[in-house]
Amino acid sequence: QKGREAQQVTHAAPAAQAPTMKKQQQQQQQQQQEKERYPGEAFLEDDEEEEDEGFVPEPFTHTLDNTTSRMVTVDNLPVVGKDKYDKLCGVLNKIFVTVVGPLSGDNALCVPCDEAGNTKGYAFLEFATEELAKTALVKAQNYQLDKRHLLKITPFADFDRYHDVEEKFVAPAVAPYQSKDDLHSWLQQKLYYKGGDQYLLHYGPRDGDTAEVRWVDADSPNSKVTVEAKQNWTESFINWSPLGSYIASYHPQGILLWGGEKFAKIARFAHPGVIIAQFSPNEKYIVTVTGKEPSKPSDAQTVIVWEIRTRRALITFGGSPKDVPRNPVLHWTDDEQFFVRKAPDGSIKVYETATMRCLDELTAKVHGATLFSLQPKNGHVLACFFPEMNEKPAKVVLYDVATQELLQQNNMYSTLQCHMHWQSEGELLCVNFDIGSKKGGRRLKTNFSIFRVTEKAIPVEMLEVTDRILAFSWEPHGKRFAYIHTANATANRGGVSFCDSEPRISALGKLEDKKVSHLFWAPQGHHLVLADLESSQGVIEFFNVDEMRQMGQTSMHYSASSVEWDNAGRYAAVVTSAWLTPNAECGYLLFDFQGKLIEKVLKERFLMFSWRPRPASLLSQKRREDIVRNLKSYRQQYEIEERKERDRRANEQVLARKKMEDDFRMRMKAGIENYLKEVEQRRAMRGDLPSDSEDHGVEYVDEVEEVVVSIREEKL
Repeated sequence: QKGREAQQVTHAAPAAQAPTMKKQQQQQQQQQQEKERYPGEAFLEDDEEEEDEGFVPEPFTHTLDNTTSRMVTVDNLPVVGKDKYDKLCGVLNKIFVTVVGPLSGDNALCVPCDEAGNTKGYAFLEFATEELAKTALVKAQNYQLDKRHLLKITPFADFDRYHDVEEKFVAPAVAPYQSKDDLHSWLQQKLYYKGGDQYLLHYGPRDGDTAEVRWVDADSPNSKVTVEAKQNWTESFINWSPLGSYIASYHPQGILLWGGEKFAKIARFAHPGVIIAQFSPNEKYIVTVTGKEPSKPSDAQTVIVWEIRTRRALITFGGSPKDVPRNPVLHWTDDEQFFVRKAPDGSIKVYETATMRCLDELTAKVHGATLFSLQPKNGHVLACFFPEMNEKPAKVVLYDVATQELLQQNNMYSTLQCHMHWQSEGELLCVNFDIGSKKGGRRLKTNFSIFRVTEKAIPVEMLEVTDRILAFSWEPHGKRFAYIHTANATANRGGVSFCDSEPRISALGKLEDKKVSHLFWAPQGHHLVLADLESSQGVIEFFNVDEMRQMGQTSMHYSASSVEWDNAGRYAAVVTSAWLTPNAECGYLLFDFQGKLIEKVLKERFLMFSWRPRPASLLSQKRREDIVRNLKSYRQQYEIEERKERDRRANEQVLARKKMEDDFRMRMKAGIENYLKEVEQRRAMRGDLPSDSEDHGVEYVDEVEEVVVSIREEKL
């Protein structure tokens, strides 16, 4: 083809190009002779000569899949030899396919080895999708391969990120400072200094409900000082965090946290269908639970534990939402180092928060327990109840979660039921056993076992009660307790007994024939509300435990749902919620600690009343004891300040009334002047007849109103 093209060019070229064409022919002949001398090169050159000069071939492209978004690195693997290499690969493949999802293929797992054939302690994995790789960072993180190996998962892309670091340090640009909302600004307001508290209301129709935060003023409880009110703030439920820093609102897509002076949006946690949001004691973590049933048990994310500061999911738990405990979902120690959960199969599992690792040794020890309770403060004691089995007695066992050691054990025969009650400071644990016949299920008596957890060897003291126990409650920050009991299980009335546990259990008093179902201690103790929330009558009674007497009159709030004390124990709100009693007249009654009614509020579809929690006091125990010891001197100081405040308020009222009187007199004077100016005009309109008497009948009468500003008693 190339020869034919050359002939066509030769015939068409002018005579001036003939010497050039002759020279080209001579070069071709010389090349032909060289081909005969080197046949290998000629073979290669023939391939090139056969190409059409007019044809431009497309460049060959081979695209390599160099993406690493589906790959992860697995560290902290055991170092094994050639004999166990295949077994290790099989175990890893099974773990990640089961926990996370399918890999990208047969060669998706790579476990490097050294020259001797031993593994190097790490591996590379490639998943089928990028989403599965991200899931592995959560689900397989800190997976317990065996007792000594905890898997660490990192994205493979981190290698490129750290490898491409500039050799010469370049200081990052300093971003301009942006002030953030102060989550504790409400603690610096004047109303708080004076003993006020904030509370949250939730009410209104379904298509436009309202959530509102208000102050209650200690000097004027009836006054309504609204901090923030938002319509459609939440789509189902709303609640405070344990220290009052956040408000959590529930939405179909997840949870929103609000905080600051005007309750701005702080964070969001995506968990579709969320029905529960539980905070850890110090607000470092939040636990969300979805109400949606998982399509695949292996892909379930029914419970997610988040870190609030980083908005990062730390660990997830599967299972049906029906099997998740409601109150609470997880049990935390007060320092958040450990938490305990009840698995869907009923087993109790203990976790270390820092690594989100299950403590297998302690979990194995508590296997078979049906009830547990974690020490609320000052320790890591876990109390577990083991029912009778194979002629072995029932027992309550106390473990130290930090050391995983057994601390105390108490056996009990013929146990039908067990309940645990921790004192608020974690110093005492009361376990009440219902003792009776196993065959008929007949209860014979109740035994109270008091564990003195902070004393050496944890001694146990017993108290036997023949009546049926309906409710039990410790006094906050104290060592007294109260319980409701009745001799007749069908009776709607019973007695209330008060006991002291120091130095040994002793009776303080007893109330007979009371219509009561619940006990609500004031947060600082000393006072108690006896409430009947089981019937529609809603009987409410305030009781002084120090003096063993009733305060105020017995009140009734029909279909009452709960009693909510404020943080200082000054006020108690008796609430009727439309969630529990939709057909009742819903709202709340606000009482002072002596049982005096301050305010009654009724609202359409009233749902919730909740006081804002306060953070723990920064004062030491010694400092608090000094304040209590010198309370009289402080009382005189505060009485002077309160007297000044009352005088100031009274003066403000007098000035306000004086201003109203002056405004009224000015208006009257202006009206009279206009009236007198229009006399001639009115006469002209009436044909020069007087429209009225020239004496307009206006007369000033001075009245003096005396107001008592303050009363002082002085000794002569």
